[in-house]
Amino acid sequence: MGKLITTLTLERRDEHNHEIEKRVQQSRSWTKKLIDFLYVMSGYDSNTVSSTDYSGASRTLNQRSANLQVCSPPGDTILYPYSVSHTLMLGHNVGIVVGSGSTAVTPTDDSLATVIPQGKGPGQLLYDGTNLYGIVFSDPNGSFNIQRYFTNSSGDSITINEVGIYAVGLSAYPFCICRDLVSPGVTVDNGQILNVVYTPQITV
Repeated sequence: MGKLITTLTLERRDEHNHEIEKRVQQSRSWTKKLIDFLYVMSGYDSNTVSSTDYSGASRTLNQRSANLQVCSPPGDTILYPYSVSHTLMLGHNVGIVVGSGSTAVTPTDDSLATVIPQGKGPGQLLYDGTNLYGIVFSDPNGSFNIQRYFTNSSGDSITINEVGIYAVGLSAYPFCICRDLVSPGVTVDNGQILNVVYTPQITV
């Protein structure tokens, strides 16, 4: 029987991008939102499902719009300039996100517990773009990578306790399709970089 396994890698790097620490763990926490997307995308126009976006608002997902996109531009760059909700569609609200919360994960999580905001101020991180790369098929496995860099220019250390992925739904809203706890947390000092990579892999 085929199975899907996802690996979460966190690399802490210095200002010269030299590796200081590397953490690898299995991601266990795809959420109900991913199933909602797959249901809608696999059906006809009549296939719709009510799903809650990361802001807590209920949306009716349908097949006639962009769904499940996780690639995003950096930080405060608008993903879709024509979007109906520019605030929600800023780059840091789509793709890999990190947080400081440690609330237990549930399959119905709508968001991270406490997202670390984009910026250079206290308690903030600079979000690079989220990229997809490295699709490989080598019998019996197939995999690819979802990656984002975070830079700490806040002037103090920041501890990462949770990581997740926000995907585009209805061309305008982010939905939390994945959330994982990181324990113990990864502390990123001022001037350091955190490289976060999710690697979904299917084995048949």
